[in-house]
Amino acid sequence: MALETNSQHPLVEEKPDYQWLENKIVDRLTSHVELAFQACDFDLALQLIGRFSTRISVYAVQFQFDIGMQELKRFKEIIEQAFASPDALVDKETAKVKIGIADTWAALGSNLCLETLRRMMTFEKELNKFFETDAWSVQSLRRLPAFLQVELAFIVERIEFEREIEGQRLSKPKYVQQLAVQKLLQHYAKVLPAVCDFYQNLIPDFVESLVKLKMSEAATQVVLASLHSHWKLPRRFNELAQLVDRYHEYGHYTEKQYILPKIDFIEMSKQLASARDDAIAKLGSSAMVEHIFEPKHNDELPDHFGQIYFELAEACISALEHNDENKLDKILPMFLFLAFLAADSKFTDSSLDVNDEFRLHLISTVVNDLASVLGFAILYGAYFDNEKLPETALAKFDIWIERATDKKQYLKRMVLLSNPRSFSMSASPRNLIRINWKMSFDHRARHEGFEGQMSMGRGKQHSNKIVREFLRSHSDASHLFFAKQVMPQLGPIDFEIDHHITTLARRLRKNDKEGTA
Repeated sequence: MALETNSQHPLVEEKPDYQWLENKIVDRLTSHVELAFQACDFDLALQLIGRFSTRISVYAVQFQFDIGMQELKRFKEIIEQAFASPDALVDKETAKVKIGIADTWAALGSNLCLETLRRMMTFEKELNKFFETDAWSVQSLRRLPAFLQVELAFIVERIEFEREIEGQRLSKPKYVQQLAVQKLLQHYAKVLPAVCDFYQNLIPDFVESLVKLKMSEAATQVVLASLHSHWKLPRRFNELAQLVDRYHEYGHYTEKQYILPKIDFIEMSKQLASARDDAIAKLGSSAMVEHIFEPKHNDELPDHFGQIYFELAEACISALEHNDENKLDKILPMFLFLAFLAADSKFTDSSLDVNDEFRLHLISTVVNDLASVLGFAILYGAYFDNEKLPETALAKFDIWIERATDKKQYLKRMVLLSNPRSFSMSASPRNLIRINWKMSFDHRARHEGFEGQMSMGRGKQHSNKIVREFLRSHSDASHLFFAKQVMPQLGPIDFEIDHHITTLARRLRKNDKEGTA
């Protein structure tokens, strides 16, 4: 009966698992991490997770992004389970290590993504050299990443068959090159959306888990770590879009089975931009960043206050540049809160060990940041003819000012502190950042043909008097805010004010009287 095979089902052909070794390593390492957490040895768990960094370069070089991401996802599950365990210790040292674990996981994930994207760029040169050699054999394929060795093995078999039957190679170089590029782009078409998914879904999900566990420090650190990558991703994706365009030059054959896959970089860029906006919006949530309001900062932990302040300030300017009052409305309240907290409390605290001059610089630069954001709200509102931008921003500012014991004295203090030259000859902190904000506006105006200081009368005039006068002046956005919004509330002036403010205020009043608006 055993020999009667005609009635038996044919054996199913098993596909070889080319990644069995890597998968075994992942299983073994994740089990070690899990055991470390079960033993409540968070230091050991952190060390084991950190060792993933040594494998990132290997995963990137060999285009094994999926294995690396599989390992990170497994780490995420283990970390969340360990942090949610009621047996976990809650002492200060353990809390600090937990923040380190969360930060390490986010940093490793971002490094894997960025290194993979960089490898895609550098591999182009290697592939071009391979094509120039035009040697297709088992030996030559070993110079390529492992997945391409598998995917392109059929080309070697075909060429060997041609030589055996016909006595010569028949497959033309451009034919086999298109097949190779097709396999490569098919792989990229899977990896790139997975990179977007990491930032759009995996990180936010991890942050949400940390917030639910009342681990605001860890959640904030993960968000800030992801934002560092978000600054780099647009440029990387732009470069990759150009790379894919170059690869499409290999598309000589138009038959369906040879067509090179298209990758929608525009859609992926939108997804990444949306993920970045969501991350910044989280920093504007008091539930998310409640720990930064504590009176004393633990010097062993990162300075989240300063980092969040920086990110929110940049996000406010970005929202104004894009004429997006909805985005501004989400982040401006927290920025105002941090700015007033810094100027009125943190930097005036006598326990802050700095000399008086630098203390004044710290307060002054916050005042100028605040005034610049509000000034740009006025300026961009006038530029885009969108009254909601300044209305939204100034209304929130007025709410804060109304809380002052003496509103007029508070505004006077802001005006005086806004001029660092009145108390120091040193450069003001963050001055270059504010200069970049102004240069961005000036560049936009010049690009769109509006007359400015350097246009020598060749540009057109903007329809709004505020924009016209600002472009003609040497003033900053902070000067515009004080000239337009603060000076009318001060009444008779009995102190010296920066001439940029007074000059701009006078020109704006003159235009109002002449009815040139």
